[in-house]
Amino acid sequence: MMALALSGKLLRRPDWIHSAEREANHWTVHLLASRGNLHGMNPGPVLYPEQPYGMEVIVQGLVQLYRSTKKDHYARLAGLAASWFLGNNTAGRAMYDSRTGRVFDGIDEKGVNYNSGAEATISGLLALQEVLEYPQMASYLPCRETAARRFRIWPARSETP
Repeated sequence: MMALALSGKLLRRPDWIHSAEREANHWTVHLLASRGNLHGMNPGPVLYPEQPYGMEVIVQGLVQLYRSTKKDHYARLAGLAASWFLGNNTAGRAMYDSRTGRVFDGIDEKGVNYNSGAEATISGLLALQEVLEYPQMASYLPCRETAARRFRIWPARSETP
C-alpha cells in the first residue's frame, strides 16, 4: 500500500494510488475492524503473534495514502491503526512504554511479550512518529475497541457423489 501510494504520487500514476486505496478500503479496513493484525493464513487466519512491525507497515501505508490523496478517512484509519501501540489491541495493553521509549516485542496467546528488541522499538517509534506529525491522526491514538467482528472459519464438508 505504501509503495503504491508513494510511487503513484511521484510518478503521476493515479491508477497505482487507486490500487492502494482499494487495498486500504477493503482488506485493511477488514483487518482493523476484526483485530488489527493478522500473522498469516494456514489455511485459515493465524492470529498470533501480533508484532509491532506488522502494525507499522499498515500505519505507514495509511499515512502515505493520506499524503497522496488528502482524504481524511485515511488519516483516521492511520490513527486507529497506530492506537494498537497504545493499548487498542487484543491484550488491551500498551506496547509502547512512554517512560523508557521502548516498544515491546509482541502479543501471543498468553499475553504481551515484554522483551524489547531493536526491531520492535524502531518499528513502533517510526509508526508513532508518522502519526504524531498530523493532529487529525494523533487524535485517534487514545481510541479503544468497543466492538469487533472476529474472523470466522466455517468447516467444509466433503460430499461424495
